[in-house]
Amino acid sequence: MPEPNALTMPSAKSATNRREIIQKEHLKSEKHRVSDASVKELASDLERGFPSD
Repeated sequence: MPEPNALTMPSAKSATNRREIIQKEHLKSEKHRVSDASVKELASDLERGFPSD
């Protein structure tokens, strides 16, 4: 009998896919929530260059 894995276990595979889809949707909604101010702040940080530790 072959080793069980994501391909031979449909329930595990669909659970993983569901989790990935939820994470992607969450990331999309997070990106939309980023404010203009924080984008400008990031841009100015990039222009100055990152502080060296």
